Amino acid sequence: MNRRRIKVNFLSSRWVTIIAFIIIVYAAFGLVKITWQNYQVNQKISSLQDEIKKSDEENFELKNKIDYYKTDAYKERQAREELNLQKPGEIVIVIPNNSQNEINIKKKEETKTNEKSDYRSNIQKWREYFFGNK
Repeated sequence: MNRRRIKVNFLSSRWVTIIAFIIIVYAAFGLVKITWQNYQVNQKISSLQDEIKKSDEENFELKNKIDYYKTDAYKERQAREELNLQKPGEIVIVIPNNSQNEINIKKKEETKTNEKSDYRSNIQKWREYFFGNK
């Protein structure tokens, strides 16, 4: 009878060990899964907090711009620039922008040189294309 008890105790302890191992592995997988989900949620929270901070900064800048646009100095500046208004007794002097004039002159010169170089007929151009310059 002692042999049977030893076998029964041995078998039962082996099964208990196997079942305990399965439970531990299952719990470990569950723990890893929950840890991964927690990591992903924390990453999402971090990115959303960054977006909130960026939006707050943009809101602050927009509020400052709105406050500036409401000032009399901005209104006066816009009236002077857009509507060409001036204060009573003020003299306005217009200074021409030379850089724009220079760009226009260069464009005109380039179009003239391009027009001068294209004095050949299409047949001459095709002949030069296929047989080279002669």
